[in-house]
Amino acid sequence: MHRTNAFACIAVFTSLAAAEGGRARFIPLPTIPGGAAPYSAAFAVSDTGRFVCGASSSAAGTGPVVWDLDSLGVREVARFAQSTPGGEARALSASGSVVVGQSRQSTRFVAFRQMENESPQSLGSLAPSTLGTLSAALDTSADGAVIVGWSRNNQGTGAREAFIFRAGGMIGLGDLPGGTFNSTAHAITPDASLVVGEATDDRGLRAVVWSNSGMAVLPDPAGAVLGTAAYGVSKNGRVVVGKTVVTEGRSRATLWRDGVPLDLGTLPAADPDATALSCTFDGELIVGTSRFGDLYEAFMYDELGMRNLREVLVVEYGLAAELSEWELVSAEDVTPDGRVIVGQGTNALGQVQAWAVVLPTPCTGDYNRDQQVDVFDYLDFAQAYAEENIRADLDQSGQVDLFDYLEFAAAWDSGC
Repeated sequence: MHRTNAFACIAVFTSLAAAEGGRARFIPLPTIPGGAAPYSAAFAVSDTGRFVCGASSSAAGTGPVVWDLDSLGVREVARFAQSTPGGEARALSASGSVVVGQSRQSTRFVAFRQMENESPQSLGSLAPSTLGTLSAALDTSADGAVIVGWSRNNQGTGAREAFIFRAGGMIGLGDLPGGTFNSTAHAITPDASLVVGEATDDRGLRAVVWSNSGMAVLPDPAGAVLGTAAYGVSKNGRVVVGKTVVTEGRSRATLWRDGVPLDLGTLPAADPDATALSCTFDGELIVGTSRFGDLYEAFMYDELGMRNLREVLVVEYGLAAELSEWELVSAEDVTPDGRVIVGQGTNALGQVQAWAVVLPTPCTGDYNRDQQVDVFDYLDFAQAYAEENIRADLDQSGQVDLFDYLEFAAAWDSGC
């Protein structure tokens, strides 16, 4: 697209205060009442930002749950008949009406899908097993029709194989040649065109993608590498996030944009280790967990680099009082627009508890997120737009075009 005079009609001004768009909220997510040792963990949030899924203790045991951030309620899901609770909910459809994960069925744990107002469906497994866990669903397409995860197979005792589940049933995605048979599909794009995860070769774990072209290994970042793994993928499929193992038990958060690797590093620590778990639509905001000594801390990564999420929420969003007795251990998922982040941490009583953070509605005019709308936002967006950088795709259409320019121009001119 020709862009030479695209910004000629925008009048440059030097500074405008950005609209606040409301105040950030930190929401501790409740457990099912009755648990002797309260516990909860959040693993995913719907694209709408309303529903969160994970696991919670209860009087009968710990099992899959869904939270509604509008009502702050929690409900048990995927309870098979005559089975005690067990397992966890790992992913939601875009609207939150379909939940998938792993649940106890009799004496085994199996991958499940549960649609709104319906009984849970067991997805089965690739092969019979004497082990207690047969399969686990880890992600789903936008409509909940296609599911990915891992299942026991017949390649060896305890062998895991990545699977994709469609209307016709569960299909194994295979593994790389060499090494012990072991593969897992961690995430899928909304249209089910791309699956990301890990497989094993002679060297160990390798980050891979599955598409209509088959399985492909993602390239290693520069430097010594023992292995890689992929845990999340952007909604447009252009960004994959995960980790690179650099020494035994030590990893660095990693991003692959259009297949090109980028080392995101770790939070500062004497014993560094970090894993990226999820990202926004364009991959410009990434969340995950990083080790600090014997503890783990949730992080966010954006144009300012990797930062401790709790510190950002306290300093930039004024949540010091709400987080005064909390440690945020892991940020597991983020909505495509970056407005809702979920994970788990430890509360004032030292208990592991799920949480959600709802950030103010983003100010589109504050393109560089420095809390003011000024000429630097114009310059940064103009450069990204001219380069057709996906970060300039403001309307999330999957391409950078005139509509993105018009959206930014209107927001910038209005001061937000």
